[in-house]
Amino acid sequence: MVTDSTQFARNTVLKKEGGVSDSQYEQSELAYETSKTNYASAITQYNDYYRQLKFNSSQAKKNLEISGSAQKDFMVYSEIEGKVYSMNKLKGEMVNIQSELAIIGDADKFILEMQVDERDSLQIQVGQEVIVTLDSYEDSVFEARITKINPIMDTRSKTFLLEAEFVNQPTVLYPNMNFEANIVLNSKDSALVIPRMYLVNENYVLDK
Repeated sequence: MVTDSTQFARNTVLKKEGGVSDSQYEQSELAYETSKTNYASAITQYNDYYRQLKFNSSQAKKNLEISGSAQKDFMVYSEIEGKVYSMNKLKGEMVNIQSELAIIGDADKFILEMQVDERDSLQIQVGQEVIVTLDSYEDSVFEARITKINPIMDTRSKTFLLEAEFVNQPTVLYPNMNFEANIVLNSKDSALVIPRMYLVNENYVLDK
């Protein structure tokens, strides 16, 4: 357009001086008008494309945000940091919000779960000492403390669920290991200990 405009301006001056014919003048004028129209059309197209690109960019950003939010719905996070003890689903399996995907636990802090008969439950208090033996540590005895007494009884087993924690935890432990626990209800220093079979009526012993 700039070139055609310059040429048309030159021919306008020359026409006044008789340096160009009417035909040449009209051709340069037509070329300039055509170029000016094409330029205006190009500007309009450019602005249209620019607006369209801005709109597409905005839509793409929104779609990215939506995709990011949707992706978070498929990411599963544990509420604790710990060790993964088992993965219950394989890659490609269908899962839902109630599916148990994995078992994760704190390897540095195990909880001992015990069932106590309702007749003995009233003798148990938080903080009481528990003497623990584990099948995996046959020759060792460990001390624990009652940390929780679940206040509702299991109606099927007629027992209460207790929780305890080790005072000094064994070096290696795994979930669901078997143990035997004795809750210390009472203690007495300097007591004379005899075999139970020597007792008569639970209270008396016959001397020689």
